[in-house]
Amino acid sequence: MKKIELTKAVEQYQELARQIALLEAQKDAIADHIKQVMGEAEELLIGEYVVRYKTVTTNRFDTTSFKKIHADMYADFLKPSVSRRFTVA
Repeated sequence: MKKIELTKAVEQYQELARQIALLEAQKDAIADHIKQVMGEAEELLIGEYVVRYKTVTTNRFDTTSFKKIHADMYADFLKPSVSRRFTVA
């Protein structure tokens, strides 16, 4: 791929990322409005749509506390993870 073609691809990528961010912000604003209208209701039937806004409880392992209390055990269970991160600045 020539430098000009690559530059164009990066510019297209940046423009699409900007458009996606704008659409995500609009989507989030609409979701916030719907949640506000729902109030405490967990489910509403709106025309042909069922809208749910339910409370969900999850249990997560507190690695920070575990590390403070059992630093030696924490180190024994660390596993390296390798990945590549793609960014355009």
